[in-house]
Amino acid sequence: MPGSKSWLRKDKWGVDVWRMEVFLGTLPNGKPDRHRREFHGSGFECDKAVALYYAEMVRKKAQEEYVATHMTVAQWAEEWLQILERNTRAPGYIRYCRDRLHNRILPALGAHQLADLTPRHIAAWLQQMETQRCFPRKRKPVELKNGEEKKKDEPPPFLSKTHIAGHFRVLRAMLQEAVYRFHINDNPARKVRAPKIDTQEVSAYTADELTPILMALEGYDTMFRLLVLLGLTTGARRGELIGLDWPHVDLETAVCSIVQAAHTETGVPQYLGPVKTKKGVRPLRLTPELIELLKTWKAEQALKRAEMGEKWKGGDFIFTTRHGSWIDLDYADRKVNRFIKRHNLPSIHLHGLRHTVATNLIAGGYTLADTADFLGHAQKSTTLIYTHAITANQSRAVEILSASLPPKIPPDQQTNH
Repeated sequence: MPGSKSWLRKDKWGVDVWRMEVFLGTLPNGKPDRHRREFHGSGFECDKAVALYYAEMVRKKAQEEYVATHMTVAQWAEEWLQILERNTRAPGYIRYCRDRLHNRILPALGAHQLADLTPRHIAAWLQQMETQRCFPRKRKPVELKNGEEKKKDEPPPFLSKTHIAGHFRVLRAMLQEAVYRFHINDNPARKVRAPKIDTQEVSAYTADELTPILMALEGYDTMFRLLVLLGLTTGARRGELIGLDWPHVDLETAVCSIVQAAHTETGVPQYLGPVKTKKGVRPLRLTPELIELLKTWKAEQALKRAEMGEKWKGGDFIFTTRHGSWIDLDYADRKVNRFIKRHNLPSIHLHGLRHTVATNLIAGGYTLADTADFLGHAQKSTTLIYTHAITANQSRAVEILSASLPPKIPPDQQTNH
């Protein structure tokens, strides 16, 4: 119990009078922070009142500790982005938050005082977002034969529910951090109904579709085969594959360690940074076929380095160009897309190999928790996007359970009991 009670007396109506006492820690002067109040009623009712009294005093103490700030939502947004950078969050996530703040959130809510932002403001902003359209894309003008430019009168589409929900999640996370740092007492975004989005089924190859892929890979160079097979057996993210280097691959123990990833931003050269989440730092077991392929590629790469001599520009990255520098993320995507089109395979981008791994693991009976750890998901709920594989498993389970039931007795053979 968060507090205690002690019987004092009976009042003039014969009702028991109790003293409730709750303890909230220690005051700055070292004395205990105790609070007392009398209660009239039975002992059972007093136990409930003690719990309510404790919750009330905790709430009041939190309000006293809350320090009202005069910063605006825009000022706190810039400070929050700096906090994310100091916490070494993945650059892609920081860029995602910054774009949504500057494009849609701050123009609408940035002028409000942080302490004065209410759920009504946020609900009105979400309603306004439903009537807004996407930003028009900058496209090169198309010239007609007579020299005139082709004009497109089609307006940009409305913002999708997924797009709106992404903005809302960024705003809610930013305001929650303000609560943790005592800038505001409560998160107003938690009192607003989150936009509902339709869950889309991810694209992934089935087990039957993997056979023609493996057969088609036989005619390609060692590095490309290694890229695709690593994606199909480890489930690593695109940036994790390109950022993989030889020091983090142990060919003796058949283990590769995912500790870094390649990142790209507009106007910034590709750079090496942390993985997407803390759970993303993980060891992955390699198959014997991959070990042999890695050994072959390492020998080929060493031969190319010896031939290039001082012209070799790279370091110890596994996936490199002919000059030794690591390959570009977009180049890897383009090469996979050309491979898929050339062999008339179902259209899936490089990240779809990761979806294929997750789908096949779940369809094969791997649990959601184990699959999330294998993929490096920070939250188990992220793995739920592969529900189509779970549905297939459930269908098979229903068939097994149905087969285990006794056969139905024909009506003419039934006996009355």
